[in-house]
Amino acid sequence: MYEAVHAYPDGDATVARHAATAARYGYDGLVVRTREALADGP
Repeated sequence: MYEAVHAYPDGDATVARHAATAARYGYDGLVVRTREALADGP
């Protein structure tokens, strides 16, 4: 099971917190999107 997240503020510590939380809840991985990816769209 995966989840997409937007890390705010941008930075390694924020992504690490998302990853630690996801691991606690049994997720297999994360997709981390940046502001640029959100602005550009698919």
